[in-house]
Amino acid sequence: MNKKKVLVIMNPKAGRQQANRVLTEILETFSHAGYVSTVLLTTLPKEAIDLTRQNAAGHDMAVAIGGDGTLREVVSSLVAADIDLPVGYIPAGSTNDFSRALNLSLNPVTAAEDIVNGHEESIDLMSLNDDVYTYVASFGAFTKASYETPQSAKNALGHSAYIAAALKGLSDIRPFHMRLEYNSQVHEEDYIFGAFSNATSIGGFLKMNENDVDLKDGKFEVILVKNTKNIFDLVEMAAGISNMDYSNDNLVFFSADKVTISADPDMDWTLDGEYCKGQRDITISILPKRLRIILP
Repeated sequence: MNKKKVLVIMNPKAGRQQANRVLTEILETFSHAGYVSTVLLTTLPKEAIDLTRQNAAGHDMAVAIGGDGTLREVVSSLVAADIDLPVGYIPAGSTNDFSRALNLSLNPVTAAEDIVNGHEESIDLMSLNDDVYTYVASFGAFTKASYETPQSAKNALGHSAYIAAALKGLSDIRPFHMRLEYNSQVHEEDYIFGAFSNATSIGGFLKMNENDVDLKDGKFEVILVKNTKNIFDLVEMAAGISNMDYSNDNLVFFSADKVTISADPDMDWTLDGEYCKGQRDITISILPKRLRIILP
């Protein structure tokens, strides 16, 4: 009997490296389900992109073990190479935002069992110009924390390392002027933060109402925080965001399938927590049901 083949791309430095300790059990789970595993470990940032592109052909499934950035690299590589494979995700990062939206287990062995026993669904992806991402593009306040936090701190402190880095960056908050067009509407303002997302959790601190988020409705959600120097307005906005109440006049919230943006090219972004260089002209679009994800 011909066994199925699974390509496993693993970031061994992700999170607190808990997946490393049970890799044998993960592979045994795939073997018992009739898979022959090809395991490739990343040693450099963004290496999962090349590993996936060079090795995915001929496999029946791809599995990413690591943080949301590792998943993005695997997924974006498959899209760029036009390789149509179902993808399993074993979340092993420090924050694991996207896994919350997918209701995936944070126990690596359980996540592997859910992959072999689960079902496949097609969900939306997103793109910022030519860069494909899975759940969030963000700019402004706190976004640097995700890619500037040292890996050693992430391993030792987990999600609290991001919080510490974000608090450290409070003094660096600056406004960015942007013009956004969507659904025949225009917003032009100075903003200190923005997120274009398809998830219920962003950075582990911004929670979206599950009633507002559908991973396969052909739309993404946008939340923008206007510039204000009034500390009371900031506190009120923070309270509103934490309560998933976006009615504050200093908050902009809407859903769209495409947004065109004119922005400061010096305004850098993060895509799924990874650095993305700023650009003047940006188009953020939905890629409807482009990802075949395996869910519990």
